[in-house]
Amino acid sequence: MKFGIKCKVDSNTEIGKEPIQVTVDGMDFTFMSSEDGLLNELTVIVGIDKRYEFTSQVAPSNDPAKGQWVLTIDVDQQIYNVLMAMVQYLEASLSFLSGVKKIYWDEAETVIIPENEEERTKYNVTNFSVTRKYPEGRSRLTVGELKTFIKQKSKLEPFTVTKLFHRDGMTEFGSFRYIQAFYNFYFVLEDLYGEGKTQNKDVEQKFKSNQILRDIIQNILDDVIKTNRNHLQSILNFLQEENKGFDVDGIIELIVRVRGNLHHYSRKSTKRKGTPLNQRDFESMAYLLMGISMRSIIQATF
Repeated sequence: MKFGIKCKVDSNTEIGKEPIQVTVDGMDFTFMSSEDGLLNELTVIVGIDKRYEFTSQVAPSNDPAKGQWVLTIDVDQQIYNVLMAMVQYLEASLSFLSGVKKIYWDEAETVIIPENEEERTKYNVTNFSVTRKYPEGRSRLTVGELKTFIKQKSKLEPFTVTKLFHRDGMTEFGSFRYIQAFYNFYFVLEDLYGEGKTQNKDVEQKFKSNQILRDIIQNILDDVIKTNRNHLQSILNFLQEENKGFDVDGIIELIVRVRGNLHHYSRKSTKRKGTPLNQRDFESMAYLLMGISMRSIIQATF
């Protein structure tokens, strides 16, 4: 069988109307174009040795609670990672001088190509993709609430920029740009509790000495983080990496430390750094700050 990933491409890269197909080091590459000849799709395919176990099937369900059908997908993560690394490498290389704006590798479609009848029976799902999207809620605005906002302008106007930082953080989080979301939420904390300090140690001291912030962090840990296994484990991993404790002081030290780490980059550094390729690593840190930011603005303005 053959296995690969297919990605949409946003580009100003002219490749002509016909597909470009090349094979390099055992990988088959296909570059497809739009009607106007611009690169808009990339597929990378590799042959798979029989010793690698793959499952790709849809079958009737034995559990009515799970629906009428069950989709089972199991692919070799190492091979998938090799293909993904190649696509990310191409994105960096082709975006530098060749007009590629973005390769949507985070929305990649997985492709399985059976090569004989036995494989066609074994792999009856030959392509699939997973789309991530956060649910969007609606908020109702009444005439009375609108009048209140207008009447409170003189009181609340000083928080205009602070609220917009939070708004931008929410937008970035919803777009899976967790590093940028973290920055925006951090600016809210820095404004409300940093008292104009800019050095990390000074900001940390101001954060620790503010009882309102301490209470908010403790509530977030108890009400939100401890009840979410995935976010809890991610936060614990960050704390372990930075040798911090799982308490209010440790969280404050971690927040300031992560902000500092994100502000710098070196390939030689062993610290976890933010890059265009690892936004997902910082989802839980951004989620933590989102809750702290929201409750802080509510505390300051109501």
